Amino acid sequence: MNTNYGNNSTINVRDIQNLYGLIKFDLSSIPTSATIESATISLHLNTTVNTKKVSFHRVLQDWNEDDVTWNNWYLPSNYSPSVNISGDISVEQYYFWSALTDVEYFHNNIDKNYGWLIKVTETNLVQLDSKEAVNESRRVVPSQPSSVRLRRT
Repeated sequence: MNTNYGNNSTINVRDIQNLYGLIKFDLSSIPTSATIESATISLHLNTTVNTKKVSFHRVLQDWNEDDVTWNNWYLPSNYSPSVNISGDISVEQYYFWSALTDVEYFHNNIDKNYGWLIKVTETNLVQLDSKEAVNESRRVVPSQPSSVRLRRT
């Protein structure tokens, strides 16, 4: 409960024991005048599970990857109770979720870009590759939310 997992090669998530993940992306390089046409989060599932829902909840409080722990950060009020993004996962592969609405919100409210809390409806451990993934081709790149398509205005 007081351990930091910020350097782990996986984001471990499980419904039982309230094991959640946190991710956020630096969007500061996107010009304020840009129009965001699409935004996608892509994560690689490196375990096989029965088909379950993964949900992303907008985080409402800032956190730091190097020192966040359950004891010093977790409160239900730190993230939105409503699901912002969701989808099914089941086999070891990449999964893609549209994040347009949230990325537009973060772009327009850069001081509120705290990312997402990830939950799953799975009692077994679900492992999503992080930016420290052993297989470099599966790494999450925190400065690039998988893809953001922009249009200059």
